[in-house]
Amino acid sequence: MMATPETPAEETPVTAIGGTQASAAEIPVDETSARDSLRSRRVYRLGHRSTGRLLPLIIILIILLLLMLALLALTLTLGSGDSPFGSKASDGLRWMRSIYGFGQSADELMNPTSVAVTPGGGSFWVTDPAHYRLLRYNWFGSIERVVTQDATGTPFQYPSAIALSPDGWLYVAQQTYNQVRVYDKDLNLQATISQMQPSALAVNDHVLVVGGRGGFSAYRPDGTLIGSIGRVERGTGADEFDYISGLVLDDDDAVYVLDAYNNRLSKYDAAGDKLWMVNLGRPGNGGMDAADRLNSGTATDYPAGLQTPVGLTRDTAGRLIVIDSQDFSISAFSAADGAYLGKKWGDFGEEDGKLAYPSAIAYNSSRNQFVLTEPQLGRAQIIEVDGSGANLLNSARGRFGPLLAACCVPLLIVLLLLALYLLWRRHRRRHMQSTETV
Repeated sequence: MMATPETPAEETPVTAIGGTQASAAEIPVDETSARDSLRSRRVYRLGHRSTGRLLPLIIILIILLLLMLALLALTLTLGSGDSPFGSKASDGLRWMRSIYGFGQSADELMNPTSVAVTPGGGSFWVTDPAHYRLLRYNWFGSIERVVTQDATGTPFQYPSAIALSPDGWLYVAQQTYNQVRVYDKDLNLQATISQMQPSALAVNDHVLVVGGRGGFSAYRPDGTLIGSIGRVERGTGADEFDYISGLVLDDDDAVYVLDAYNNRLSKYDAAGDKLWMVNLGRPGNGGMDAADRLNSGTATDYPAGLQTPVGLTRDTAGRLIVIDSQDFSISAFSAADGAYLGKKWGDFGEEDGKLAYPSAIAYNSSRNQFVLTEPQLGRAQIIEVDGSGANLLNSARGRFGPLLAACCVPLLIVLLLLALYLLWRRHRRRHMQSTETV
């Protein structure tokens, strides 16, 4: 049997990079490497094109997830029923939120008598003498701190009024014990001031003013006495007082004095000279039916028609704002001469946005909002009233603060992801350009 000779395999012609026909064996090594590199670049582009389509989708999904978390955080921050936009309670008054808790637990208020806003406006302190303690809430109503004693462990005895200096020092009146205690930011006791039945406080960088049953006294912030006006006993004379319920200091160290039972408002300059005094309503504590017993000239003599003014503050529009426990109202007066500005807000009721025997009011200039206390309901309310501030940014902070706080962290994460994505795209574009030039 004869063997069939093997036919040598035919070499397949290959077009070389130069355009001539060549066999695979004749292709130079560097040309083979170039073809492999071209194939790798095509695979690289395909992979990056797929990644480029997928990455934006992933980022969009992450953004949606973060927005859902922000909405959840907003709901938890506000608590049930609150709205970042507030709700209209009466003409010119908008209710923002309430802090409740008539009880014994750590975050509940039994008898809130006084309130003060912290420097910067992020929080506020409330006195709760029935529990012998101070409570600090953030502006959205969440409890931040409960204090029953100072830094040395000395308990509060009956904290009935509070004021905060611009540097964060706390001035706490203990009316039952005829004293005002001065604490630094860490609640270290710095001074104790003796004052008969201290009922109202005001403080700035230069002076502390303490009001009591029959007059008020001015001190240096460290407790050194400057001078006093009035007397120990109550009176109805020109420079006599019948329970001072509110004090405000202006930038010139002039003091505005609210006299609850004489039902009047007055202003004294830094030297102690009286600049003006106005009647806010019928003198004396007329009670619930005072309006029915006013004489015919009252509307002219007392246009504001107040009954028992118990709280005083000043807004950024320069108006003096008075809250009345028996008239269930908030009224505005001129700081220049005490004239009634014809502005009164509020109605009686226990619903949110209504007033039920309020005891104090404070203004947050950083947010253009007020916080007030109602001892009988164990409640603090945050509200807005028309015309209080000329700063639109502060108004926006007050109204949209909860929304901004809830979305702040997710927004920062989203911005970081976008920045990383843009950097990645820039790096990919440069890498592709460098590969194509090889």
